[in-house]
Amino acid sequence: MDLMNTDTALALEDTTRQYDDSLDPLAGLAATRLLDLNSPTPLYAQLASVLADYIGTLGAQGVGRTLPSENECIQMFGVSRPTVRQAIAELVARGLVRKERGRGTFICEPRIIHDITHIFEDDMRAAHRQVKFYVLEHGDVTTPPELREIFGRQTKHLYRVLRQRSVAGRLIGIEQRFLPIEFKRHLTSKALNGHDLFSFLKLCTQAESFSSVNTVRAVSLDARTADQLKVPKGSAALVRESAYYVDQRARTPVMYGIVTFLAEQYQLKFRSSIKLHAEPAEEADRS
Repeated sequence: MDLMNTDTALALEDTTRQYDDSLDPLAGLAATRLLDLNSPTPLYAQLASVLADYIGTLGAQGVGRTLPSENECIQMFGVSRPTVRQAIAELVARGLVRKERGRGTFICEPRIIHDITHIFEDDMRAAHRQVKFYVLEHGDVTTPPELREIFGRQTKHLYRVLRQRSVAGRLIGIEQRFLPIEFKRHLTSKALNGHDLFSFLKLCTQAESFSSVNTVRAVSLDARTADQLKVPKGSAALVRESAYYVDQRARTPVMYGIVTFLAEQYQLKFRSSIKLHAEPAEEADRS
């Protein structure tokens, strides 16, 4: 019997089963959100949608809670085990749950979504989430060779700041910033522990806006960074490197940043315009 026939037989058999929604909100949801066997949407995707809605109804109170077991999902929704496993895998990929061997599947803290065209702290304020910093290191450093191309070969020293970044009490990243040495008079330890650096950039430059050049890459954390983020070595992370300029033509650098985020807790998004080729594809192929 193939997977669809297995799911069909189980779902038809399950249509007469009654659920007690006092046992768990998901049981009540299963009774009202019957999976559609005739839908072009795969059953695992339908089930993942129902489970995601269930996680959403729990809100903050659901974080750390276990999802029903595979057997419980099979009983409630009348689907096969492979379908349940595919649905759970979808939730894991979306960062909604995590699986722990021998323990079960747990609801995660929602991922932090950041529009890369905005200042991170502004996005968090708009979402009513408090951002805090903890300074690990700060002081003068010799300009790294790769940054001389940005700040100029005559720039012998920069001011470096290394901080932990947390959102709503959750440690999510490590930020390393390099700034012109003359800016350091504004950057006391007390100020660094309480503020984002863009307010200082505005104070130092009197600029109302900045341009930036960004790159994002996926990495596995080395031992030192993993220790700073309090996660196992090799954990997945996203690294965003950004050069900030006081003008739109990227001629006057004011800061270079390397921010490492835990991948399971963070999601980047950005808006962009797409310039199409002037010639239709057919004409270009003939030329």
